[in-house]
Amino acid sequence: KEAHLADERECELLGVAKDSGTQIFRAVGCEECNFNGYKGRTGIHELLIVDEPIRELIHNGKGEQAVEKYIRKRTPSIRQDGCSRVLAGQTTLEEV
Repeated sequence: KEAHLADERECELLGVAKDSGTQIFRAVGCEECNFNGYKGRTGIHELLIVDEPIRELIHNGKGEQAVEKYIRKRTPSIRQDGCSRVLAGQTTLEEV
């Protein structure tokens, strides 16, 4: 992998300040990765734990937006998890 400073578009996608100097990686090929820039796998996840407040929202017929709003206060979205992994250097923005 090859480090570079995130450009304006990448910063926007990652939700970081454009002038933050954020370093991310891009895939470059080598013998170890069979010249494709990636080796192995990592998952990105979104986990929903159905607790009592979510049960009540569903039972009371609240809409998807109400449930989503409650969930986002407590757990990251799959997109947020992917972006976190990009910022941690575990994968590239192109893969997310």
